[in-house]
Amino acid sequence: MQTEAFKPLKFYSKQTDSRGVFQGIINQGTWQEVNVVHTKAFQMRGGHFHRHTTEVIFMMTGRAKVILTQCDEAKQRVTFTLAEGEGLKIPPYTAHDFNYLEDSIHLQLLDLRFDPDEQDLFPFLSNSPSIQPESIPT
Repeated sequence: MQTEAFKPLKFYSKQTDSRGVFQGIINQGTWQEVNVVHTKAFQMRGGHFHRHTTEVIFMMTGRAKVILTQCDEAKQRVTFTLAEGEGLKIPPYTAHDFNYLEDSIHLQLLDLRFDPDEQDLFPFLSNSPSIQPESIPT
């Protein structure tokens, strides 16, 4: 499964001068929410997909094993390690699991603000063989 969504994001710009370093993370899209997420080694995040929200994860420190699964074709899956300075864009209906290999900090960008009263989160464990595309809400 090679789609643009699963192509890792890298810094689009890096400028160094006497003051230090400026690194550009993303310069496109409209983001309503930006979060800094700290996760301890050997913990898991994700295990869900969004019906409407596009999400960007950018690893600032640490590493995580990532499993992405297309919900409309549950057998299509990619697994890779996301390292410091790398990121990815996760479109709607893409289940995502992050298994942190070390203490990590990542930025999370959402194009729709998270609403605790109407959550756009739907459970999906990538290692669960019982989930079939017809069981996913539309």
